[in-house]
Amino acid sequence: MLSSLSKNEVLPVFPRLVDLPLEKFQLALAHILQGSAHIGPALTPAEALVAIHDVIPEKGGLPLKKIMDACSACFEQRTVFTQQVLAKALNQMVCVCTMYLGLDACSACFEQRTVFTQQVLAKALNQMVDQIPFPLLFMRTVIQAIDAFPTMELLPMHDSLWLLSAYE
Repeated sequence: MLSSLSKNEVLPVFPRLVDLPLEKFQLALAHILQGSAHIGPALTPAEALVAIHDVIPEKGGLPLKKIMDACSACFEQRTVFTQQVLAKALNQMVCVCTMYLGLDACSACFEQRTVFTQQVLAKALNQMVDQIPFPLLFMRTVIQAIDAFPTMELLPMHDSLWLLSAYE
C-alpha cells in the first residue's frame, strides 16, 4: 500500500512509520522509495532523510533514539542514499531546527547503505545547509556521513558553512 501513496499522502503519516519497529520501518522506507510502476516513488531518498529530520518527538510522541535509528538505516543504503542525496537533504533541513528531532530515524537510514549511499547523503546534507537555522541533528548527521563515507569532502562556504562534495 505504501508504494502507491503520493508524497502528500506519505509525509503526514511519516512520524508513525518512524515509530514502527526498525525492521518494519526499513521495509516501509523501501516501499516509499521504490513506489509503484504507475506513479513512481513517493519520496526521493533526500526527501525521506529530510522527513526523518522533520519528525519532532514531542509532536509525534517518538523517542529521539527511534528517529536516530531510522536515520542510520538510511546511511546503510549507500547505493540509494549517496553523497549527493545526503547533501541535498541536509540543505533542505537547515531551515527546520528544533531540539527534538529524531535520532532513531536517522540511524535507520545509515544502516541501509544500499539505499542511503554517499551520493544520497551528500545530496541530503547539501539541502540541509540552506535551512536557517540548521536542524538539530545536522552536525550529527554530517559526522555520521563522513564516518560512513570517509571520501566525502567538506567544502568551506562563507566563513562558517560547509558544503559536502559529492565527488569521490
